[in-house]
Amino acid sequence: MPIDYSNTLIYKITCKDVNVEDRLVFIGTEYHKNNKIGISWGDYKIVNNSLEPKEITQDFVNSDCEKNWVFCNYKEETHIIYSWSPLRICKIDENTSKLNLVETKKLPKYFKNVRGSSSGFTYENEIWFICHIVSYETPRHYYNIISVFDENMDLLRYSFPFKFSDQCIEYSLGLIVEDTQIIMTYSELDKSSKIGIFDKSYIDKLLICN
Repeated sequence: MPIDYSNTLIYKITCKDVNVEDRLVFIGTEYHKNNKIGISWGDYKIVNNSLEPKEITQDFVNSDCEKNWVFCNYKEETHIIYSWSPLRICKIDENTSKLNLVETKKLPKYFKNVRGSSSGFTYENEIWFICHIVSYETPRHYYNIISVFDENMDLLRYSFPFKFSDQCIEYSLGLIVEDTQIIMTYSELDKSSKIGIFDKSYIDKLLICN
């Protein structure tokens, strides 16, 4: 089955090898060959607008369904946030597409049911994320939170759950943090794409220090 493009992140990798140009890579949900929901990744080819998925495997958690992994720039290299409680920081072996656990950190119980949404955005000496929490009603309700970490992925600040709209299902994949504004992209009911632009000073007031 093809990749679910509604849950696909595109991320820019700056390669250290001077002979290799910058890359755009993607990560998203896909049915693997074993008929289980898993994560695939690969290079996004700008020339012909195509994705070439490679299945990612991991052996540190027993799971029948993998979702919501996100990229982040950690210690000047591209890593994957596998989970938030505990915070599992991982790295893909590009030769085998195996996900290797690099580091585990404790986060407050608040993050127990938090999942990844956006990739990490590095602003000054901080890494910002949009995450989400699901309330299992009928229909399900999605709520967003903002979390901010230092360069060592130690938690600095986070927000209370919030919504962009009155729709029950919304999902945010995009985040840009600037000096005066914060830009967040999100979808409603998996069928519309919207952009929210917020004054940064307003967002800063909503964040709780850890």
